[in-house]
Amino acid sequence: MIEHDDRATRRAIKALDLPATYEVVVAPAGWPRTKPRALNIALHRADLFSVAMSFSGFIAADDPEADPGVFGDDPTYLAQNSPAALLRTQAAAGDIYYVLSGGQDDSYFQHRMAEFGAELDRLGIAHELHVVPGGHDGTAWGAGLDFGLAHLAAQSRAG
Repeated sequence: MIEHDDRATRRAIKALDLPATYEVVVAPAGWPRTKPRALNIALHRADLFSVAMSFSGFIAADDPEADPGVFGDDPTYLAQNSPAALLRTQAAAGDIYYVLSGGQDDSYFQHRMAEFGAELDRLGIAHELHVVPGGHDGTAWGAGLDFGLAHLAAQSRAG
């Protein structure tokens, strides 16, 4: 799942020439925006997604430091769209493989990804967590995407 306006990721995925069993889903404009959105959609539709990726993103809507522009402030909406909360409420969350990364110069989001990885560990959910070059920027996101695409490529070769 990629954002409707994320042309760079779309080109990178197309270059992989993945088998027909993989489908790239382009999300229409909406909220939450950016990285938590991919996790939200995957968690709500684990029947469609086997891998979810998040690079330097908010994963807990109740994080007191979270940008209110990402999740909004409606408590019902927050509970239904916080990736951290959905891990505990969506039974199929454990069927998804998570690829997470945070930039080495972005301690704030690197810490958020580490917290999410620790929660995945506690729940026994398969994932990988990478600290990559860069900050909260395209360098870090590109490096995270490289890890995610490498996982997809290996998974497609295996099977």
